[in-house]
Amino acid sequence: MKKNVLFFILFIATIQAYGQQVHDGINAAQFGLREQKDATPAILKALDACYESGASRLIIPKGTYHFYPDYALEEYLTLTGASNGLRRIAFPLINFEDLVIDGSGSTFIMHGMMLPFEVQECKNISIRNINIRFVSSVWGEGTVTEVNKDGSFFTIETNRGDSLEVSNGALSIKNGGENLPVEIVGWLRPGTSGNCSFSPSSIESSGIISVKPLSHGNFWIEVRGNKLPRKGWKLVWESDSERLEGKISPAFHLSGSDGVRLSNISIAHAPGKVIVAEQSGNVMLDRLNVLPDSVVGRKLSVLTDGVHFIGCQKKIVISNCKFSGIMGDAVSVSGLTLKIIKRITNNVVGVRPVNEKQWGSQFAQVGDTIRFIDTKKSSLCCERVVTRIRDLNEQYQEFWFDRAFPETVREGTLLSNISRQPEVVLRGNRFSNIIGNGINLQTSGKIIVEGNIIRSGRHDINLGGEFASAFQPIMLDQVFIKNNTFRRCSTGKANDALIMIGPIISDTPADTTYFHKDVTIEGNTFYNEGKSILAAVATSGLVVRQNTVFNPASAKMTNSLIRLQRCKKVGIVGNRYLDKQEARLQVEQVSDLLFFDNEGIKAP
Repeated sequence: MKKNVLFFILFIATIQAYGQQVHDGINAAQFGLREQKDATPAILKALDACYESGASRLIIPKGTYHFYPDYALEEYLTLTGASNGLRRIAFPLINFEDLVIDGSGSTFIMHGMMLPFEVQECKNISIRNINIRFVSSVWGEGTVTEVNKDGSFFTIETNRGDSLEVSNGALSIKNGGENLPVEIVGWLRPGTSGNCSFSPSSIESSGIISVKPLSHGNFWIEVRGNKLPRKGWKLVWESDSERLEGKISPAFHLSGSDGVRLSNISIAHAPGKVIVAEQSGNVMLDRLNVLPDSVVGRKLSVLTDGVHFIGCQKKIVISNCKFSGIMGDAVSVSGLTLKIIKRITNNVVGVRPVNEKQWGSQFAQVGDTIRFIDTKKSSLCCERVVTRIRDLNEQYQEFWFDRAFPETVREGTLLSNISRQPEVVLRGNRFSNIIGNGINLQTSGKIIVEGNIIRSGRHDINLGGEFASAFQPIMLDQVFIKNNTFRRCSTGKANDALIMIGPIISDTPADTTYFHKDVTIEGNTFYNEGKSILAAVATSGLVVRQNTVFNPASAKMTNSLIRLQRCKKVGIVGNRYLDKQEARLQVEQVSDLLFFDNEGIKAP
């Protein structure tokens, strides 16, 4: 009897302790998480416990943890912008709800081609206080230490962790037990103010005569012709092998999730994009730092785009983040585009993604409104609502619509989903040394860009899409660009405006359609270095007000300060251009222009 009573007391105490643990959160250390061991199995066990118990918090004690692919969960994933296929995942968050993962400031070191976080079909997920570093990657840098013009050779010093080798007289990296060839992408040229400009390499594989190893991590490279760099430049290389395409993953992949918050997270030397978010909504990034690995002296943090939202909806908020050393666009928001390859009936079509990197990605749901675009005439055909979807394979789908199509809808017509147009807010972020666009937004949702510092090599802000290349014509509606600081990352010859609004679907003079409307650019500071601060087309209701423009003495203002084409209801009021030389405007087919109280800007 006493034994039964004792057992009952112990059982109740155990239940109470477990209940208290679930209430306060599950600690991953209880499942064998140790700094000296592979953390992957322990994290999988801890996540299973969270899922089964309904725990609202997973606590990871502060430390440095290593993740290896040997015992990671493997899933077949559709990754827009990368190859679909099997991925090894460190944190598989699939069908989770109301969970906080707190890393307590820990560092996660990823070995091999790991996908750190897969967030799939989840609701209300928060991931915070984590530093992610990738040990092995598919790209790297080397500093030019010596240049010999007479001998047509130069030497480079690379990071030892990149594991560059010489195989058959060429640079290579070892992956999976085999040597993969390396391609020279280009050169980073450091500037006096700490920023860098990028030049593509003119050295093809056939242009390299010989490569020899020197001391560990140092190489001697002989080239043909006048293709020598300068001492101090950074050589940027990447593996050109297709064997790695199916392994490269972002640091975070969000798919079909709602209410995801990533906060106080740092990511260094990612092999692919930093974040890819697909068909998700209400995503918030706060204090996300994507910076070069300063410990090993890198200038780049990512060789592709940084953060990419594709086919998302509801709201995207990015605040207090730092992006630096990104080769592509730092932040990009866009949608998927399909092409009709078969008109089956008057309201049914067979479609295929225009880009193989979009194969298998979800384009629409029943009830979404789709826009049909005639590519031959670059004009809008019609809009219809999806009533049924049939997925046959990753490359081919069939769509039913609520009404019959006009005759202009035929093979080759493009489809764009206008129901998935998220509201975007970027506030208090810092963009520096971005080689591509700082911010690239293709959405009809409300846009607020406020209090950011942006320095990029192309457009600091690119709005509306690029129909010729991205197949994503978008109608902007309610855009507010306020109190930002804009700078140029490089002083190239191209006159890429700091803010670009465009393009238009039809460029025929008889077309009076104004795609974009209600755009306000107010209270910003521009350091334009002789370039245009704004280029806008097909916009109605454009207000450029109380902005200040500085032009350094070294940059002659030979370009128009503002370029407008086919716009109406435009107000340019109270702006200041601070330079001895008066700036001018370029105005074509602009009506209802209000221009007054502008300093240093010549009236059109």
